[in-house]
Amino acid sequence: MYMFNQTSNGVNKKIIVIILVVVGLLGLMWWGRVTQKPVGAATGEKSTLVAVEKFYDFGTISMKNGKASKDFTVTNPGETDIFIPSLETSCMCTRAYIVELDGSTRGPFERAVPFASSMTRTRTALPVSGR
Repeated sequence: MYMFNQTSNGVNKKIIVIILVVVGLLGLMWWGRVTQKPVGAATGEKSTLVAVEKFYDFGTISMKNGKASKDFTVTNPGETDIFIPSLETSCMCTRAYIVELDGSTRGPFERAVPFASSMTRTRTALPVSGR
């Protein structure tokens, strides 16, 4: 029977720990992968969100004049419904709201204004700028 000495035993423990960490990370990557196909994939239909304006420049914004706002209209030209679970903003100075068809709003979402579609998990940005 082969016995490891004290030095090689410590090296073997390090190798085992490294292997376990690598296997654990690979397992997490496999577990977190996206396996669902987009809803329109079965029929070959591609639903997408379309924004008429892709960029807006506020110019110079004076704090004494109050808040500045801009509405972006986003439409779905496809036949499949798209659910937008949330919006994200790129900084604390920006707020975004989702306005429903009935006029009700969800938000504010704080912190481009990227939006994600639940169908494809794709992200689209609508950049804005100002001074």
